[in-house]
Amino acid sequence: MVLKEFPALNALYLWNNTLSVDELSVLKANLPKTNIETGYSGENVVAKLNAPILEGEEQIFTTSAKVLLKNYINGAVVRYTLDGTVPDSLTSPISPEDDSISVDKSCVLTAKSFLPGWISSDIATRNFYKVGFLPDSVALRYPPNPSYAGEGPKTLANKKIGDSDFRSTKWLGFDKTQMEAFLYFNEAVTLSTISISSLVDIGSYIMPAEEIEVWGGLNGKFSLLKKLKPEQPKSISSPNSPIGFVCSFPAQKMNVIKVKARSVQKLPSWHPGKGSVGWFFVDEIFLN
Repeated sequence: MVLKEFPALNALYLWNNTLSVDELSVLKANLPKTNIETGYSGENVVAKLNAPILEGEEQIFTTSAKVLLKNYINGAVVRYTLDGTVPDSLTSPISPEDDSISVDKSCVLTAKSFLPGWISSDIATRNFYKVGFLPDSVALRYPPNPSYAGEGPKTLANKKIGDSDFRSTKWLGFDKTQMEAFLYFNEAVTLSTISISSLVDIGSYIMPAEEIEVWGGLNGKFSLLKKLKPEQPKSISSPNSPIGFVCSFPAQKMNVIKVKARSVQKLPSWHPGKGSVGWFFVDEIFLN
């Protein structure tokens, strides 16, 4: 072996070599005083996939929206759901590799990447809203906090989705006063779904509504259509993001809708502001 003729050889670097395990063992036996470095192989290391990339049209649509779900790791598949649940590796639909999926109703799109031998990715989510009917006018029984008054009542029906900046004019913020919005139609319409676009920013005390009620009225007579108790975050590290609530009910005719949403009255014990009143932020109400 030629290398044995170099007694002062202290280190030998053999990265990205083609030697077998047996051949490396023989080499090390013949060079007992030489430190042999073979580099990082990654063998037996399990890596985690990156979350899917969601590319598509605007989140607000009138007929349908096309969304392309991507993961650039070779062989990875992206599975998705349209009801906000976490996709699983066996039963959830697989997104086509080179084609988009179509969304034709208000929903929460949730996607996750999978590949055998890899740890599945974190989830990626996006809220989509279908605009069916726009009210002729909007009114609020109680005003929002003056610091977060948006564009007034019309904020709820101007087809402008807010982002993570709750200080923008796209949001209405309520704390000690609940939101009670009235959406009026000059002519009665038939509705079966009402979606509320909201925000969660835990560090800023902005939580999901503690309770949501949707009422429908015709000729001055109201009836309760849906009541929700949204799931609350479990820790300060829970994700911050826009969040939607979809209220479905048997189709019925109405010319006024009342939506009530109450903020969390006492922040949980794990929150830095425990015991304080939380905030409820809303930017749009969609009617279908």
